[in-house]
Amino acid sequence: MKSLISKVYILTISIIFISCFSKQVPVDSDYKKDCFNQLDIAVDNCKNCSVDSIDYCINKYLDLDTIKDIDAKIWRDYAHAKGLYDHWSFDKSKEFVNQLIGATEDPSLLLERAKVLQLRGQISNINNELLAAAEDYYKSADIYQQLGLIKEVSACYLDITNIQFKAGNYQLAIENGRQTGAFTKATKNRTHADSVRLINAYNTVGLAFQERNQLDSAIKYFEFSDILAKDVKEEFWMGLINGNISKILQKQGRLHEALEKVTIDLKISFKYKEIESAATSLLSAGNIYSSLNKPLKARLYYDSAYNLIQKLNSKIIWSVYYKTMAKYSRTHRKFKEADEYFQRYITLRDSLHSINAEKSLEKIHNQNYIDRQLADINLLKIENSYKTKQVRLWQLCIGAIASVLILLFILYRNNKRHNEKLVGLNADLKAKVKFHTAELMKTNKELDTYLYRASHDVRRPILTIIGLVKISEFTNCPNEQSDIRQKITSTAQLMDKMLDKLKMTYGLRASVELQSFNFSQYLSDLVETMGKFYPSTQFQLQKSDNIWLSSDIRFVDMVFLNIVENACIFSNAHSSIHISFEEDEKFISVHIEDNGIGISEEYRYEIFEAYTRLSEKSVGSGIGLYIVSKALSKIGGSISFNSKVDEGSIFKIKLPRMYSGY
Repeated sequence: MKSLISKVYILTISIIFISCFSKQVPVDSDYKKDCFNQLDIAVDNCKNCSVDSIDYCINKYLDLDTIKDIDAKIWRDYAHAKGLYDHWSFDKSKEFVNQLIGATEDPSLLLERAKVLQLRGQISNINNELLAAAEDYYKSADIYQQLGLIKEVSACYLDITNIQFKAGNYQLAIENGRQTGAFTKATKNRTHADSVRLINAYNTVGLAFQERNQLDSAIKYFEFSDILAKDVKEEFWMGLINGNISKILQKQGRLHEALEKVTIDLKISFKYKEIESAATSLLSAGNIYSSLNKPLKARLYYDSAYNLIQKLNSKIIWSVYYKTMAKYSRTHRKFKEADEYFQRYITLRDSLHSINAEKSLEKIHNQNYIDRQLADINLLKIENSYKTKQVRLWQLCIGAIASVLILLFILYRNNKRHNEKLVGLNADLKAKVKFHTAELMKTNKELDTYLYRASHDVRRPILTIIGLVKISEFTNCPNEQSDIRQKITSTAQLMDKMLDKLKMTYGLRASVELQSFNFSQYLSDLVETMGKFYPSTQFQLQKSDNIWLSSDIRFVDMVFLNIVENACIFSNAHSSIHISFEEDEKFISVHIEDNGIGISEEYRYEIFEAYTRLSEKSVGSGIGLYIVSKALSKIGGSISFNSKVDEGSIFKIKLPRMYSGY
């Protein structure tokens, strides 16, 4: 009897231990991925068949019934949807895809769901539905990353990069392009297609830097792309990159070098019968010849581009053509023709470019980041729940075996420490969420204030212009009409300055990007520019040898444009503005002295606050010195001033030679 009890006891303990350590064997994800790749190849092989015979054609190349551990119906529907997409039947393809989205919610169908989301993103991208496309690509990229399919993650981020660039979100295009590069470099056994993906990503990053006028960074990424294109002998990409580099060389005034690059691009575009690329190259060549003062040759290239563009159905290339011709006509004093071209360009640009789309895409990007963080937290919760169940199971085992009581104590103590760490982590997380929520509320409040003020400030000159136009209808006197036109022009210029100040306020949120530039030359160019806008003002600039500054020129612009403009506006008749500077090893101090109306001592601490207007001469929104203060804080500078009423002011700006704030 005791022997039987012992056997039953041992059997019970064995069953408990087997249940403790047994695990379900998962489906081999690599096997499933390889089968899906075979399915994609089968669909590609059927591109030339008729739409009605897609399913029959695919079945010839791959019998889905022979693949184990899959839902054959879902795979067939996916193959059919992809076949319709390849045959340009996008609406029908999307109907199948939307049904598959609902059918792939089971966790065991993650790969299928990622493939379906990626296909829907491609359809939305073709239909120019950028928001929907970006959202699906982000979701599919997250699933691929969860499955460890790095190559597929890289492909999704490349599509996201190009969408963000197309929408004008250049900073997000740069971030996602770098992500594409990182995932592509992490790909094992990199293929020719992976190299082309990397070339594409770096080329788009270069274009995004070019749009942000960060030409050195743009050149760097174009050179990376060119090296890769030469390594894998991608002649088409070599031509395209040469064309992009030529545009930067044009901006830098290196016209003959630019002409060599664009000629290479033009030859390769015609070789591969890329009509849109060839048209773009012809427009670039025309711009170069126009800059070289060869208008007849420039016009020849523009006309050739026009003949090619007529064969295309692309609003984007038409908008580039109209903008180019507007500039060319204006240069050659054909103002009526220039205005016609410019109006066509504005119409097309507004239909292609949507600020709401930019903001929504940025929101999707940020939401995707938050979703990934929440997914990580949920995964930790699931793992914690699983560990808790394991502990309970071990408690059952320990209850059956008295000799393992000490192990139960150790597990209990470790679990308690783990819980204490989780409590601490949760507290830290709550504190961070509270802090970021407060920052977000503050930012939103400032934005509301800006929008409210901007709407009123911009409305005032608009109403003035409308009133002047109505007045002009009641007079036929040439002198009065000329006076009205001058007032309309000055009011429009005032409104343009207001909008420029608001744009600067938005730009204060950007991160600092260093570049070295000749500061003495910068001041000389600034004085020359301001002299054109304020011809009655005499500028005296201290002459010096080359002084170099390493800072962010965008914020430096915000500082000196606003300070010098204020000196011009608030100066008396026959005003004179003197600009001098001192320097040492670490700092450059610039003194800007005017003989204007001065600032009362009681307003010393108010002038750097937003929307402060202390004089009847104030014509703007009152945010100029506020922008100066904020911009200086971004680049590690400072400002002080001395002033006497009716005698003038001296503003002293102190800048670090080398910004080291990050």
